[in-house]
Amino acid sequence: VPDAQISRLLGTTKATIDQIRNRTHWNSANIKPVDPVTLGLSTQMELDAVVRKAADKKAKDDAKAGITDPDGPSLRPASETGAVADEADAPAEQD
Repeated sequence: VPDAQISRLLGTTKATIDQIRNRTHWNSANIKPVDPVTLGLSTQMELDAVVRKAADKKAKDDAKAGITDPDGPSLRPASETGAVADEADAPAEQD
């Protein structure tokens, strides 16, 4: 995902993104990755659109370069795996 889209999505500057990525930000020791939707910085729809756009661009670039196989296995959506439903249905463990 390009820095410009990240900065629009999160409401920060490209310089801050670059500092965080390079670990030169003044507070980099305390920065932990957190879902921006959980923090209320963006909606799930906005995040999905940015990720989908980046994935489409990568697929197009790979096709131009003649790369047909993905780099590795990809994650399946939670709706396919049933992980979300399984956790809700599982009984609570007793001590």
